[in-house]
Amino acid sequence: MTLLRALLAAAALAATTLVDVRVYPIPWKPGSGDAAFDTPAVTFDRLPPACEATIFTLRGQKVWKGVANGAGVLTWNGLNEAGRSVGSGTYLVLFNGGGTKTTRRVVVVR
Repeated sequence: MTLLRALLAAAALAATTLVDVRVYPIPWKPGSGDAAFDTPAVTFDRLPPACEATIFTLRGQKVWKGVANGAGVLTWNGLNEAGRSVGSGTYLVLFNGGGTKTTRRVVVVR
């Protein structure tokens, strides 16, 4: 196995804690045409399998909830639980998995 393959295999493993959670792109600019920030969804990775992610507004209103797959990856397409696009703003994501909790922020620019 080459070094590159070994590194890719290690990167693909799901995490067991929330220490290295990644959220990208930040800011998320759907429809902007900016290659670095215009993606179909926000990605959360390096999560424990079955980790729950709950997204809130800064006022504490629940926006959306999802569960990471077995590889420790979860995506959010910018829709709330009613299926409507969320507005521009900063959102807080509460991750609950691997016996711990942590928060990260997501910035949406529409």
